Amino acid sequence: MCKDTTLNTGNQVKNLFSLPVPIKGKKVKADFDAPDLSSNGGLALIDHNSCGFVDEIAACIPDYRNQSLILHSHRDMLRQRVGQILCGYEDASDCDFLREDSALKMMADRLPSDYDLC
Repeated sequence: MCKDTTLNTGNQVKNLFSLPVPIKGKKVKADFDAPDLSSNGGLALIDHNSCGFVDEIAACIPDYRNQSLILHSHRDMLRQRVGQILCGYEDASDCDFLREDSALKMMADRLPSDYDLC
């Protein structure tokens, strides 16, 4: 990435890259001028099929909650938590701050425009 941070926009060079495989049918492109930015972009490089172990763990946890009141499944919460740990957020004190993060939403198999994480 080479970008001139001066006001001379004619000299700015923008190197973009995109992932070769779409995520949930959407092409993922790195653009540093986009309105929906995430500092956790490395999560997009994780093979989402490798998160199968998280789904298996979630399937082992019994869910005694009232199913009609659930907004976030155990699977969604575990994927979010694993994504946060992979990004260096060791404790869960950042969940409220990161619930809108587009990269973490993709880790939880959601689109960035979908509803927020837990």
